[in-house]
Amino acid sequence: MTQKEKQLLLKDLSCRIPYGVIVNVDENHKVMMESVNWYEEVSVDDGSNDLYTISQVRPYLRPLSSMTPEEKKYIKYKWGYSEWDTLNDFINYTLIDTCDAESFIDWLNSRHFDYRGLIEKGLAVEAPEGMYNF
Repeated sequence: MTQKEKQLLLKDLSCRIPYGVIVNVDENHKVMMESVNWYEEVSVDDGSNDLYTISQVRPYLRPLSSMTPEEKKYIKYKWGYSEWDTLNDFINYTLIDTCDAESFIDWLNSRHFDYRGLIEKGLAVEAPEGMYNF
């Protein structure tokens, strides 16, 4: 894992902590992440008090393509997303051109969406359907 990838993953995980993100450590151990620090260590809720390096951790995230019709309806109502927009273009537009981008990103994080392309980069794992209950 490159230093740039580590920084991207640290930044992403830091903003997901309040939303109960589940991470995979050591290839097949699923646990709730508790904290992350800038020494590239991650604390997880597995009762062991162990710290894992950022290289050992992969968050379970939902691809944008898994967005439900209800979720699309909500973002259309709340932020003006329309069906003719591609979601990636909409995210880029929202981040750049609206004053409500923070609440939109918080919502994406709360729903565990991978809007940074971490799954594609091998830095996250696609969450199985139903892993996160809303």
